[in-house]
Amino acid sequence: AVIYRNFIDRAGPRAIGVGYAEGVNLAFDANVMRLAIIWRGQFMNGQRHWTGRGQGFQPPAGDDAFYFPNGAPFAKLESVSSSWPPDETRASAIRFGGYRFDDKQRPTFTYFIGKARIADFSKPSGSDSNLVLVREISIEQNGEDLDGLVFRAGIGAIEEPDGFVLAKQIKCVVEGSEAVLIKKSGQPRADGDLRVPVMVKDGKAKIRLTYSWI
Repeated sequence: AVIYRNFIDRAGPRAIGVGYAEGVNLAFDANVMRLAIIWRGQFMNGQRHWTGRGQGFQPPAGDDAFYFPNGAPFAKLESVSSSWPPDETRASAIRFGGYRFDDKQRPTFTYFIGKARIADFSKPSGSDSNLVLVREISIEQNGEDLDGLVFRAGIGAIEEPDGFVLAKQIKCVVEGSEAVLIKKSGQPRADGDLRVPVMVKDGKAKIRLTYSWI
C-alpha cells in the first residue's frame, strides 16, 4: 500500500489516504477517527500539494467514491435508537493513537475511548471483478465502561436479505455483532442510520464489515 497524508477533500485536514495495490483506496479522518471515503481505481493526484504552498483539499483521483457520515463513528447512547449526539460531543471523547504497518504496508489505525483501545484494519479481498474492502475493528476494554457504546456504520441504509445497502452505492455486510437499522434517526438527513451495538465479552469486542460496490 501507499500512504498520502495531507488535506483530502471531505476527509479533513488530518486525512490519511491509503492506496492498496489491488486498486481499492480509502481515506481515514484522524481528526475524529472515522473512515471517511472509499473508492476504486486511481489513488491520488498530489499535484496541488507539490507546487507553491500546497494549499487546498485534494479529491480522490479514482472512481465510485463513497462518503461516510461526518463525525466520530462511536457514541454512548441511552438506547441504540437514541438521537445521535452532535459532532463536537462525539469527537471530544475519542483520541488518535497513531498507526502501524503490516508486511504489505497496510496500516492498522489505533484510537482510544478513555482507556479502551480500538484497532481499525482494512484490506481488499476478492478478485478483480468482485473486489471488496474488508474492515476489522477490534476493541480492548481495558477496564473502561463501554455500556451503551454504539458504532455507526453508515446512513441512508436499506436492509436486504444478506446485508444493507448504503445510499444506493455500497453493500455493507456486518459480522461479529447484530446491526440495527434506525429508519427514523431524529435527523432527517441521517435517516436509515445503520448502527452496531458494541458487545463486549471477556474484555474484548470485534466488528467485521465488508463493503462492496453495487
